[in-house]
Amino acid sequence: MIIDGKKIAEEIKQTLKEKVSQSGKRLCLAVVQVGKNDVSERFIKMKKKFAEEIGVETDVIKLPESISKEDLKTKIKTICADKNISGVIVQLPLPESLRQAQKEILDNISSEKDIDMLSSFSQKNFKEGNSVILPPVTGAVKVILEKIGLNAKDLALKNIVIFGRGSLVGKPVATWFENIGVKTVVIDKQTINPKEKTIAADIIISGVGAPGIITSDMVKEGVTIVDAGTSEQGGKLAGDMAPGVEEKAYFFTPVPGGVGPVTVAVLFENLAYLSK
Repeated sequence: MIIDGKKIAEEIKQTLKEKVSQSGKRLCLAVVQVGKNDVSERFIKMKKKFAEEIGVETDVIKLPESISKEDLKTKIKTICADKNISGVIVQLPLPESLRQAQKEILDNISSEKDIDMLSSFSQKNFKEGNSVILPPVTGAVKVILEKIGLNAKDLALKNIVIFGRGSLVGKPVATWFENIGVKTVVIDKQTINPKEKTIAADIIISGVGAPGIITSDMVKEGVTIVDAGTSEQGGKLAGDMAPGVEEKAYFFTPVPGGVGPVTVAVLFENLAYLSK
């Protein structure tokens, strides 16, 4: 069964539209974009469209790829200090020249406006179970699992494999499962024979960003697949699942149209919550 992320996002959108309207507040999301990236452009476009439809303003601040680390940090601090800005995100990935300093750069996002939860302070709160919001992709995974009828008690009985240990998907999703008392197996580059783990999985959540890295022979019949991997292949968005995986899955999130739209919706849920 294909999980329609667009439909789920639409339901969240209508609820948010009412909340924003009833609050009477002017909300504005600032998106910091450094350099050009086709996948990032698509996600920013999705965010702008969603924001417009719920009555939230967006300000996309485009900065050159050549910007220095220090200038970028200063720019982020200035944006966060603006009282007219309700939330701030730095669109990832950053250009190659800035990636080694990514953590240092993201730590300049003030916690009360960090709706993406990428600063060290926000991540520490989340890891310790003290955060009132979830990282957007993690929140999207939670919403999707709930939509197919799986709560924490159900999940505790499942063999769950997380493919990838990245900062946007694998790591925070694993932390969330740990926080709700659910054990998982995490596969990364050091994992020997990942197929041995995936073939036994009841649920696979992937966020590698490598098209087709998980093939149909690596999964069992009836598996639930949450594909949060996003990359570009031949000018189109592609997920981590190779063709044929969806035929063996009982539940399956497509790319595009699965986790992505729900992630954007959760991002704006975070914005609305932190702007109370």
